[in-house]
Amino acid sequence: MPDHLHLIVSGERDDSDAKAFIKSAKQYSGYYFAREHAHRLWDRYGHDRVIRDEEELAMTVRYIVANPVRAGLVEHPRDYPFLGSTKYTVEELLQWCEYSEACLLLGRRPSA
Repeated sequence: MPDHLHLIVSGERDDSDAKAFIKSAKQYSGYYFAREHAHRLWDRYGHDRVIRDEEELAMTVRYIVANPVRAGLVEHPRDYPFLGSTKYTVEELLQWCEYSEACLLLGRRPSA
């Protein structure tokens, strides 16, 4: 999305620390962005949340996958160049969240 970021991360070990990861990621990316663009990247208060089960994860992935369609940026999620995962292919994400033509129709903005 042009004005915000959706990111799902998952710890690989018992001592993984999501809060520390998010803090470091925002600090690192914010520093380099500010050097290049002379303004802040991140709002002071972002929206971070914990996904607690598989059902909530599926709903969140479905929301993220359909977001560029809802925003009118693309006709289908696979056309959005920034959709991706280091673990799954785009097709696997679409299958996993059961993205279908029905979801596409529900995700579109009303025609003007």
